[in-house]
This record gives sequence, C-alpha cells and structure tokens, in this order.
Amino acid sequence: MKGAAAGVSGLAAVVLLLPMEAGIPIPLPADLVMFTVGERVGAGQFPLWLAVAAFEIIAVAGTAALFAACRGPAHRLIDRYGPRACPRRADQRRRGAGHRPAGRRHSAGCRPGGGDCGGQGGREAGA
Repeated sequence: MKGAAAGVSGLAAVVLLLPMEAGIPIPLPADLVMFTVGERVGAGQFPLWLAVAAFEIIAVAGTAALFAACRGPAHRLIDRYGPRACPRRADQRRRGAGHRPAGRRHSAGCRPGGGDCGGQGGREAGA
C-alpha cells in the first residue's frame, strides 16, 4: 500500500502544477512541487518519461489557459486595473506603439567596435 500512496503523491504533485502554471495563487512554491516529482522519479516510484511529458503538457496548457483568460474574460480587468499597476507602460500605450523619441538609433547596423554605430567601424571617415 505504501508504493501506491507514493505513486499517488507524484501524480497529485503533477496535477497540482496545472493551476500553479495557469497563474492561480496556491501557497506552495511550484519549484517545491517539481522537486517532489523529481524525488519520486529518483526513488523509482514515478516514471521519468511520464514526469517529463507531464511537465511539458502542463507548461503548454498553463500558458494557453493564461492566454485564453487574458484575451477573453480577463481582458476587461486588465484594461481597467493594468494602467494602475504599471503607469509608465500605460503612458507608452496612449502615445502609440510606433512612436520613438527623436535621435534614437537602431542597433541593426551596429558592429563590434563600431563606437557610436555610425557605420564607420570605429574608424574615422577619411581613414
């Protein structure tokens, strides 16, 4: 009976990770739950392949759940309380995504040793 309980604890830990990954506040660190699964794998009471597959599925499912929540029902909450949580980003959003301050240079033309990224490679124009 002890072996069955140990297998259930590994499975319970994996199941507990899904709401944690989806952002539901659970007062237990997710890393601790993952370490518990790893301990069960190390003890031979939980298959390694199942733990790896479960972690991958949980990561994808949790991210998808967060995305769906933020695009759907939670979108109103984010629009309402988001600017209060981060006023600097709200200001940038109001100004528009395409606005850049004058004089800002892109790093696409920069090379190592390029100094100010003027395209001279750190040399004078006449050299």
